Amino acid sequence: MLDALQGWADERGATLEQAAARHQKWFRELSPSEQEKLEALCCFEAMELYARAGVARTAQGLLRRLGSLAQKE
Repeated sequence: MLDALQGWADERGATLEQAAARHQKWFRELSPSEQEKLEALCCFEAMELYARAGVARTAQGLLRRLGSLAQKE
């Protein structure tokens, strides 16, 4: 599936994220166990990205900022 998504993205000069969004029905058609594995993989990748970006322990500040923006709307 990843190769098909990457191929679509490469053909169109799109990102992998754009390809995944375009083909999201594939993800809905996965079995529950495959969906769970995919979710775990995404979570792991996100945690690695957060670690590399150095955003550990920034949640409280982010939540405060989002709260203040929401109050202004």
